[in-house]
Amino acid sequence: MPNKHLNRFGIKLWCVGDSESHFSSNFEVFKGRHDDDAAAEEGKTYALVYRLMRETDLLHQGYHLWCENHFFSPKLFIDMFEDKTTATGTVRTNRKGLPKQMLKENLKKGEVSERRKGPL
Repeated sequence: MPNKHLNRFGIKLWCVGDSESHFSSNFEVFKGRHDDDAAAEEGKTYALVYRLMRETDLLHQGYHLWCENHFFSPKLFIDMFEDKTTATGTVRTNRKGLPKQMLKENLKKGEVSERRKGPL
Protein backbone atom coordinates (compact mmCIF):
# COMPACT_ATOMS: atom_id res chain seq x y z
CA MET A 1 0.00 0.00 0.00
CA PRO A 2 2.20 2.83 -1.27
CA ASN A 3 -0.08 5.65 -0.05
CA LYS A 4 -0.53 4.34 3.49
CA HIS A 5 0.88 6.70 6.10
CA LEU A 6 2.79 5.16 9.01
CA ASN A 7 1.62 7.83 11.43
CA ARG A 8 -2.05 7.40 10.57
CA PHE A 9 -2.76 5.91 14.01
CA GLY A 10 -0.04 7.72 15.96
CA ILE A 11 2.67 5.80 17.78
CA LYS A 12 2.36 2.02 18.01
CA LEU A 13 3.89 0.12 20.90
CA TRP A 14 4.16 -3.66 20.89
CA CYS A 15 4.28 -4.77 24.55
CA VAL A 16 4.78 -7.86 26.65
CA GLY A 17 2.86 -7.28 29.85
CA ASP A 18 2.56 -9.16 33.12
CA SER A 19 -1.07 -10.03 33.88
CA GLU A 20 -0.52 -9.95 37.65
CA SER A 21 1.60 -6.82 38.12
CA HIS A 22 0.16 -5.02 35.05
CA PHE A 23 3.65 -3.77 34.20
CA SER A 24 5.22 -4.08 30.76
CA SER A 25 8.29 -6.27 30.86
CA ASN A 26 9.36 -5.46 27.30
CA PHE A 27 8.15 -3.26 24.49
CA GLU A 28 9.11 -2.17 21.03
CA VAL A 29 8.18 1.08 19.32
CA PHE A 30 6.91 0.42 15.80
CA LYS A 31 9.09 2.35 13.37
CA GLY A 32 8.34 0.42 10.22
CA ARG A 33 10.16 -2.72 9.18
CA HIS A 34 12.50 -4.50 11.63
CA ASP A 35 15.62 -6.35 10.44
CA ASP A 36 14.35 -9.66 11.86
CA ASP A 37 11.06 -9.29 9.96
CA ALA A 38 12.70 -9.62 6.54
CA ALA A 39 14.37 -12.88 7.54
CA ALA A 40 11.26 -14.43 9.10
CA GLU A 41 9.55 -16.73 6.65
CA GLU A 42 6.74 -17.20 9.20
CA GLY A 43 5.74 -13.54 8.99
CA LYS A 44 6.26 -10.21 10.69
CA THR A 45 3.92 -10.74 13.63
CA TYR A 46 5.42 -14.19 14.31
CA ALA A 47 8.90 -12.64 14.34
CA LEU A 48 7.74 -9.79 16.59
CA VAL A 49 6.15 -12.06 19.21
CA TYR A 50 9.11 -14.44 19.26
CA ARG A 51 11.60 -11.55 19.46
CA LEU A 52 9.80 -9.92 22.42
CA MET A 53 9.40 -13.24 24.26
CA ARG A 54 13.04 -14.19 23.64
CA GLU A 55 14.42 -10.78 24.66
CA THR A 56 12.36 -10.86 27.87
CA ASP A 57 13.58 -14.41 28.63
CA LEU A 58 10.02 -15.75 28.86
CA LEU A 59 10.50 -18.85 26.70
CA HIS A 60 11.23 -22.21 28.39
CA GLN A 61 9.82 -20.89 31.69
CA GLY A 62 6.32 -22.40 31.58
CA TYR A 63 4.53 -19.09 31.01
CA HIS A 64 1.22 -18.69 29.16
CA LEU A 65 0.90 -16.14 26.35
CA TRP A 66 -2.42 -14.40 25.62
CA CYS A 67 -2.68 -12.54 22.31
CA GLU A 68 -5.25 -11.03 20.01
CA ASN A 69 -5.98 -12.13 16.44
CA HIS A 70 -3.44 -9.76 14.90
CA PHE A 71 -0.62 -11.87 16.40
CA PHE A 72 -2.16 -15.36 16.32
CA SER A 73 -0.96 -18.09 13.99
CA PRO A 74 -1.11 -21.88 14.40
CA LYS A 75 2.65 -22.07 13.66
CA LEU A 76 3.41 -19.54 16.41
CA PHE A 77 1.40 -21.50 19.00
CA ILE A 78 3.01 -24.81 17.98
CA ASP A 79 6.52 -23.34 18.15
CA MET A 80 5.77 -21.67 21.49
CA PHE A 81 4.56 -25.00 22.86
CA GLU A 82 7.82 -26.62 21.75
CA ASP A 83 9.60 -23.87 23.73
CA LYS A 84 7.55 -24.77 26.85
CA THR A 85 5.26 -21.76 26.50
CA THR A 86 1.51 -22.26 26.10
CA ALA A 87 -0.74 -19.73 24.38
CA THR A 88 -4.35 -18.66 23.93
CA GLY A 89 -5.71 -16.16 21.46
CA THR A 90 -8.51 -14.95 19.29
CA VAL A 91 -8.26 -15.88 15.63
CA ARG A 92 -8.99 -14.59 12.17
CA THR A 93 -10.60 -17.43 10.28
CA ASN A 94 -8.56 -16.76 7.15
CA ARG A 95 -5.20 -17.61 8.80
CA LYS A 96 -3.08 -20.30 7.18
CA GLY A 97 -3.11 -23.65 8.95
CA LEU A 98 -6.62 -23.48 10.41
CA PRO A 99 -9.21 -26.22 9.82
CA LYS A 100 -11.46 -25.62 6.80
CA GLN A 101 -14.64 -25.96 8.92
CA MET A 102 -13.69 -22.74 10.73
CA LEU A 103 -14.14 -20.84 7.47
CA LYS A 104 -17.75 -22.00 7.29
CA GLU A 105 -18.70 -20.93 10.82
CA ASN A 106 -20.84 -17.82 10.95
CA LEU A 107 -20.69 -16.75 14.59
CA LYS A 108 -22.94 -14.03 15.89
CA LYS A 109 -21.79 -11.35 18.32
CA GLY A 110 -21.01 -12.93 21.69
CA GLU A 111 -20.73 -16.50 20.35
CA VAL A 112 -17.55 -18.48 20.88
CA SER A 113 -16.02 -21.40 19.02
CA GLU A 114 -13.08 -23.41 20.35
CA ARG A 115 -10.66 -25.73 18.57
CA ARG A 116 -7.88 -27.91 19.87
CA LYS A 117 -5.10 -29.79 18.14
CA GLY A 118 -3.48 -32.32 20.44
CA PRO A 119 -2.23 -30.47 23.51
CA LEU A 120 -2.89 -27.08 21.89
